[in-house]
Amino acid sequence: MPTDVSDFQSLCTVIGFVEVTWALFEQSLDCIVLNTHRDLGASAIEKRLPKNYAAKSAFLKKAFANVIVLNPLKSEAYALLDKSDVVAKKRNDLTHGVLTRVEMKDGVYSFSKIDYVGFDHSYRDFSFDPNDFPILAEELMDLGIEVTRLGLKVNKLNN
Repeated sequence: MPTDVSDFQSLCTVIGFVEVTWALFEQSLDCIVLNTHRDLGASAIEKRLPKNYAAKSAFLKKAFANVIVLNPLKSEAYALLDKSDVVAKKRNDLTHGVLTRVEMKDGVYSFSKIDYVGFDHSYRDFSFDPNDFPILAEELMDLGIEVTRLGLKVNKLNN
């Protein structure tokens, strides 16, 4: 157990915040995926709905580039997806990384993560500085606002 339980609990709270806000973002993104796929013609791009985040992002980029009714929203969608691609990596690291020591060392937490590369995998170490959390929190909150705005605009295309 860590010598300073409050630091460890704070880290757990940070990761929980990341998970909850990411889930809100991704569920809204799922609605955009469904709407574009089912109602706006993007099923011609992919027959099946994408399931994981990376596939959703790639699908939506193709949809906004190739479905005529979506073209006016292309730059807004691309800006959102470019931002969320960066945040997705941070979220994925914190979610799937394993804490290698429960105490901070030099002000950061150490993690290890398995990355899958083709049919193989490799281990990667990374660190998380709790002082970076306010920026990550702001990025997640901004994504939530932006995905809601885009979702409302996509939904209006359907009416």
